[in-house]
Amino acid sequence: MLARLRAPSSFLWRPDDLKLHCLRSVCCAVFDACPTTPLLVLCLAGEVSPHLFSEQVRVEMPVGRLAPADSVANLSPSETAERAPANEEHSELAVYWTDAPMPDSPARRLFDLLSSRGLLIEPFERAEAGLGEVYTDLFA
Repeated sequence: MLARLRAPSSFLWRPDDLKLHCLRSVCCAVFDACPTTPLLVLCLAGEVSPHLFSEQVRVEMPVGRLAPADSVANLSPSETAERAPANEEHSELAVYWTDAPMPDSPARRLFDLLSSRGLLIEPFERAEAGLGEVYTDLFA
């Protein structure tokens, strides 16, 4: 199934508001199509606004925005910051949580397992590599 997002083309949209609108639309479509509820959602802080999951899209699971620990990221008032320790694969990450997972919850155990195995940002790296192969002219 192929889906296309049609962004409003009005001159009334500021670029940041248009991006947030498009991200909200994509998130709603993905969550509507998902047959099960995920334990948690992870996204890249550089790609996802701190306001997306605190003001635009409400979900019933923890949402963590990931960034290199030494980077500066905007936080929404509802987010809390945490550090994911470094390992052989990746350096330390900052995690900006909306509704952080409770200790000993299934979501926390999953997050800790992914973190210990260096898999927090691996899907994003793999997706970027795959897109680079398909759209070589965009990533050249």
